[in-house]
Order: sequence, then structure tokens, then C-alpha cells
Amino acid sequence: MAKNIADNPAHRLHEILLECKNIGSNEPCSKAWQKILKSTDEAELLTRLGKLLDLAGEVVVVMESAFARHVGPLQQLRSQLYKGVAEQALNGRWSSFRSHLDDNAIVALGFAAALLDEREALRSVDAGSLPMSGMTLCPYSAML
Repeated sequence: MAKNIADNPAHRLHEILLECKNIGSNEPCSKAWQKILKSTDEAELLTRLGKLLDLAGEVVVVMESAFARHVGPLQQLRSQLYKGVAEQALNGRWSSFRSHLDDNAIVALGFAAALLDEREALRSVDAGSLPMSGMTLCPYSAML
């Protein structure tokens, strides 16, 4: 069964940032974003860049509620992404954006995506399908 990444904001953002890494540093920013965000209309492109920033914020919110102790690198990535978008020149080189993204933060985002995927997989397990007969909570409870 194919995974549905639509419900995992970390997975969606990770896929986008992997595309960002694969674009040459001399590519014009506007052309790179057109490829990544699949739009040639300038107004729509700017709207989609805003949605990209919203997605980064959504990742932080979801991870804060699910895995709060792992949110630090994702907050750093969100800051890097915001700064990169704000400081890039759309007519300039892609490196003006790409230089703001830390590879370690992108790796952390990949781990966050995997954690959220696993959390959803565990939620979908039917508790009634687990074998419970003869199980004790503590293997040493019979000795007590």
C-alpha cells in the first residue's frame, strides 16, 4: 500500500526540501521555485512560498504536541527557511536561498516525518487484534 503523505506535514516539507537540495546553485531562484512549487504565475508562486512557510510552522506545532523534546532542530529549520525566503533575490542565484538550509536540520525533518508516520501506524492498530490472553504486565508479577 502506498503511503499517504498528505496528512504528515513533516513528510511533505521534507520532500520539498529534498527537491531544493537537488537544484544547482547557479539556477535563478524564480526558475527553481517554479519547478519545485509547480507554478509559472508569479502571484501564485508567491502564495505558494507563503504556504511553504506555513507548512514549516505546522510541522513545529504538530511535533510540539506529539514529540515535544524533538522540536528544537525543527524550530531551527523553520527559522532557516523563513530567513532564506526573506533574504533570497528571486532574480538571483539559487545559492542565495539554499545557503540558509542546514543539512542536519533537513535530516532531523526526515526523522520527524518518520516519527509521525510511525505514530499514525500505531494509531491504526486495532487493540482488539492484539493477543492478550495469558499476558501479564510484569513478567515478575508471578513472583510477588
